[in-house]
Amino acid sequence: MIRRTVAAGLLALLLATAVQPLGADTYKAAETFDAVWTIVRDSHFDPSFDRANWDRVNAELRPRAIEAKTPGDFRKVLKDMLGRLGLSHFAVIPGTPDNPTQYVDLSGQPGFDVRLLGRQLVVTSVDHESGAAAVGVKPGLIVSSINGAAVSSFLDPIADSAPPRIAQLEAWRAAITRLRGPSSEAVNLTFVDGSGAEVKKAVTRRPERGEPVTVGTLPTMFVRTTSSLKTTPGGGKAGVIAFNVWMTAVDREFQMAMDRFRGADGIVIDLRGNPGGLAAMIMGLAGHG
Repeated sequence: MIRRTVAAGLLALLLATAVQPLGADTYKAAETFDAVWTIVRDSHFDPSFDRANWDRVNAELRPRAIEAKTPGDFRKVLKDMLGRLGLSHFAVIPGTPDNPTQYVDLSGQPGFDVRLLGRQLVVTSVDHESGAAAVGVKPGLIVSSINGAAVSSFLDPIADSAPPRIAQLEAWRAAITRLRGPSSEAVNLTFVDGSGAEVKKAVTRRPERGEPVTVGTLPTMFVRTTSSLKTTPGGGKAGVIAFNVWMTAVDREFQMAMDRFRGADGIVIDLRGNPGGLAAMIMGLAGHG
C-alpha cells in the first residue's frame, strides 16, 4: 500500500508541476526535481533503499534538469531519475504535449480505446454510441496514421526507450492526445485490417460519455460500467460486467449487476483494456459472493 501511495503521489505531483507547457521558470524545474527526488528519498517503501546512491543520482541529474530548455527535455531527466529505481509504477505521465501549440481543445474523442501491442496501436474497444461506431470502426483494427501523421513516428521512440509497462502508458497517452480534439470535428484515420488492407475513415469526435471522476491532480476520467446477460454456446446464461477504470463510481452499478445475475450460470468480469485505478476497489469488488 505504501508503494502505491508513493507512486500515486509522484504522478499527481508531476502532473501538477512538471508538465506546464511554458519555460523552465514557469514549470519550476529545480523545485519540481527536488520535490520528486525528496518524495522518493523520504517515502520509499523498501527499508534497504540505497540513499547514498540516490544522493549520487541527485548530484548527476539535477544540473541537467535545471538546464532543460523545454518541458519534453525536462521530462526526459525525470524519466531517467525514476527509471533508475527499476520499479514499474514510478513514471512521468504528461498532462500536455511537448509542443504546447498543439491539441489545445481535447474535449472531443472518437469513441474507441487503444493499446500498444508490440509496435502496433490496436483498437481494443469501441463505444457503441460513438462516432467511431457510426462509421464501422471495430476492435482489432490497427491504427496506422492520425490526420496524415504515421503512428510509428511517436510509437517507435516509446517502444525503444521505455520498459513495457511504462511504454503502454506513454503510448496510450500519446495516442489519445492525438485522437482527441474539438467536439463535432472529424479526425482522419487510416487503419489496417486483418487482411493487411488499409481502411480510411473520418471519425467525428463527440464529448466523452460516463461519470466524470477526478483524483488529485490527475486528469479527469470518465467512468463507464456496462452489464448484460449472454447465452453461452452450450445454452447457459452468463452475466457479463465490464468497466473501463477502477474508480468508486463503478461500485453502485457493479453491485446492481451482481444482484441481477445471481441466478445466472456464471458471471464474467471483463477487465480487457482496463488500465487500473484505485487499488482498494479490488477488495470491495472481489468480496461479492
